[in-house]
Amino acid sequence: MAVTQPQRWSTLAAAPARQFAYWRELICEAFLDLTPESELRDGFAGTVTQWPLGELSLARIDSQRQQVRRTDRDIARAPHAGYYANLQVRGTSLMR
Repeated sequence: MAVTQPQRWSTLAAAPARQFAYWRELICEAFLDLTPESELRDGFAGTVTQWPLGELSLARIDSQRQQVRRTDRDIARAPHAGYYANLQVRGTSLMR
């Protein structure tokens, strides 16, 4: 089986005043339509590295604090379902 190179997205690709808006776009591209919110707008640091794994993918997410929801509006835009298994290696989180 050929090894596929990972895809990598980073907010460093955007100007500081636009980094959180760019983050919103990139996590929707990497995963599914989501609604992230954060009080950290200017200079928001975040990266996603994603490795294809057959029908699945493995992703590493490094970012500053945020709240991420999948709203009814997100589901209406992209109704396909997704499943996540999370392993947190640093910091704290609350998942519901």
